[in-house]
Amino acid sequence: WLMGGVIALALTLTAAETLTGLLADNPLPVLSGAQSRADYLRAELGWHALAMEAVNGLPDGAKVLFLWEPRSYYCAGAERCLPDGLLDRWWHARQSQADAAAIARQWRAEGTTHVLIFELGREVIERDGTDPFTPEDWAQLAALRRDEMQLVADLGGVYQLYAWK
Repeated sequence: WLMGGVIALALTLTAAETLTGLLADNPLPVLSGAQSRADYLRAELGWHALAMEAVNGLPDGAKVLFLWEPRSYYCAGAERCLPDGLLDRWWHARQSQADAAAIARQWRAEGTTHVLIFELGREVIERDGTDPFTPEDWAQLAALRRDEMQLVADLGGVYQLYAWK
């Protein structure tokens, strides 16, 4: 009876947590057709949903490299989006290339057409100073933006989408 009670308690708590999560996310308006999927995603994911809409709105054949953004859930296809899974793409680029122009040449040679920067994530990493970035790394990122790319979309200062010049 003791083991049965523990199992029943665990199942009850799991069901309560699942129900609470379902009520918080409130997918019923989408399921009933009262709210569009895009509106639901914007409400739940905020700027990330808008960033994915901008990426998905690029012409066919676009290949978008992400910096400081590991999520690509709603990207139109795996061949379109290259997420920064370990948040270390810029660090690796700086280890293998001397400057912004060399990084841009490498990324272009790999077929990328655009770069999506999760600016809020970048700011946190730079401000905290816990990653091995040097002031020169940040200066080269600024040079990459200034000299090699043009801003396509600024999404609330949270995401910035660039194309090569």
